[in-house]
Amino acid sequence: IIQGVSAADYVAPNELWVGGTSVVDSGYWTTNEDGSLIASDSSDYNVYYDGDGNLWLNNANIVGQGSGNAATGIYAYYDERVDTDIALTIHLSGDNSVSNGYPIYVAPRGGDASLTITGPGSLTATGTYGGNGGIFVKGDTSSLTIKNGADVTVNSAKSSAVTIVANYLGTGTLTVDNATLH
Repeated sequence: IIQGVSAADYVAPNELWVGGTSVVDSGYWTTNEDGSLIASDSSDYNVYYDGDGNLWLNNANIVGQGSGNAATGIYAYYDERVDTDIALTIHLSGDNSVSNGYPIYVAPRGGDASLTITGPGSLTATGTYGGNGGIFVKGDTSSLTIKNGADVTVNSAKSSAVTIVANYLGTGTLTVDNATLH
């Protein structure tokens, strides 16, 4: 969450795509060999979303599928014509990977954007095209926080590995707290 702004001021994305599947309504999924998702339950899952801005990855291999929003490994957005501050927290367990296009993309139509990646697991994000890097966070004010033992590696084929974009009045922050970013 952006410093000086209350967590209560943020909402969950109203669009959330993981591996080409809309997961915004919450649920459990396993990942196929091709990185797409299959509906599952709490006894056997690689991906869980609570519908409230918390996404759990448990030894997940996620690959964006198709084109548009679905081509992004994890795509979090808020599509309204009003400024809305959004927050997504990705909880890592085990070894996880996300790839294709822009592996992780978090941005509201207008408003602030906050992405938190928390451990103790690992995540490798590999971008395969474009100019927005492996992890892309864009808002009026934007933040990326990696913490609690998360081990994050970002690879990008054509641009910066991590891109944090803020409008001309905002700020962009990167915080790594008791974690690693490669």
